[in-house]
Amino acid sequence: MSAIAAFAVCEGPMHPITLSAVLLLLNGMAFGADIPALRPHQDKFVETLRDSAKISAARVVTGVMLVTRDADVTPSAHAVVPSGWKGDSFCARWLSSDARYEAWAEYMLSESEENGVPPGWDGGLLRLQFDSDHGKLLKALRRDRLGITVTKGACDAPSSEYAPVIWNEEAKLPGTKVLVLVHARGADEVYLIYTGSPTDEGGKSYIDCSRLDHEYRVGIDHECEIPTSVFDSNPLKIELNRLRRGLPDDPIPFSIEMAPK
Repeated sequence: MSAIAAFAVCEGPMHPITLSAVLLLLNGMAFGADIPALRPHQDKFVETLRDSAKISAARVVTGVMLVTRDADVTPSAHAVVPSGWKGDSFCARWLSSDARYEAWAEYMLSESEENGVPPGWDGGLLRLQFDSDHGKLLKALRRDRLGITVTKGACDAPSSEYAPVIWNEEAKLPGTKVLVLVHARGADEVYLIYTGSPTDEGGKSYIDCSRLDHEYRVGIDHECEIPTSVFDSNPLKIELNRLRRGLPDDPIPFSIEMAPK
């Protein structure tokens, strides 16, 4: 039933139960009723909100975000998880650009696990459920103020395999671009080199990253735009480079894999 039809059925004095049913319907439509929802493993969602920024051993890649369009229901996070990750776990990490808010949760991609994926799941969009004590703050943080990474494997294991995340926007593929958010640690210049795209000339493509133009650049200070068209070849292999006073830092290799449209 469409939202218009639902309201048509409920014209006139509305019974409380009927009103609740309509609100539930609309909420489900806003999130995408056909998108499976995944709860954190053992319902463990760990978050911290500090009075001031605290960065220690901060990650350089702090967000891999798929851009779609604004949604009416926030905060919401949807991961675009490839089928090849099935049977494993993944780690989701949140970091605000002012580095005051941090959170993490581990999610299971096994059908046999409690809080795992539904039977028959074979990659695609997953709604990441999380019980935050700071919903009002998260609702206000858009993608240039909050970075989320989803990496294959457990949260206590290093990983360079990323899947994109849709944050506070419509959960719909393919999206317009992928933003790689970076904590450049004071670098003067940041750029990406990627390979594997059928549109490459000479095998490599370069993307210059832009410094964020707001004042909250402690945890995230640069963003790099990758068009979704280059993800026809999966996974996309990327190298993050930083120049500091004309000298290069060690490059950081990673990959982003996009689930099928």
